Amino acid sequence: MTKKTNFITPPSTISFLVGAIKCNDNPAAAQLLIKSAIAAVYEKPEAQVTKEEVEAVVGLIQTLEPKDTIEAMLAAQIICAHIQGMNSMSKNYLNSKGHGLMLLRLSHQSLEQLQRYRGKLSQNINVTYNTLIKGVAS
Repeated sequence: MTKKTNFITPPSTISFLVGAIKCNDNPAAAQLLIKSAIAAVYEKPEAQVTKEEVEAVVGLIQTLEPKDTIEAMLAAQIICAHIQGMNSMSKNYLNSKGHGLMLLRLSHQSLEQLQRYRGKLSQNINVTYNTLIKGVAS
C-alpha cells in the first residue's frame, strides 16, 4: 500500500518568499517558518502585518543564505531572537534589559550553531600532558 503525500500550496502572498529562503525540499516548513518569524518579530495579528514588514523579515533571513530547512530554521531563530532582544533592550525597565541580553546571547549562540552546522566553526581541543617522574613528589 503506497502512502499519498499531500503538498501544501503556500498562499500567493508568501509563495515567492518560500522559494527565496531555499526551503524547496519542504515548502510547508518554509511557510511555517516565515509565519512564525513574522509573528515573533511584530507581535501583532497576521492580518495587520504589512507587505514591507514581511519583506524585511524575509530579507534578514535571506542574508544568512540558508541552504536547507535546518539552516532556514536557525536563520529564523537568529533573526527573531536578535530583533526581540534589541526591542527589549530599548525599553526603560531593568528586567527588560536583562531579558534583552539573554535574547541577544541566544541569537549569538544560534549563529554559532549555524556555523557549526555548516562546518565553518572550528572546535578547539586543549590537551594537557601530565608527566610522572619517579622519585619526585608532586
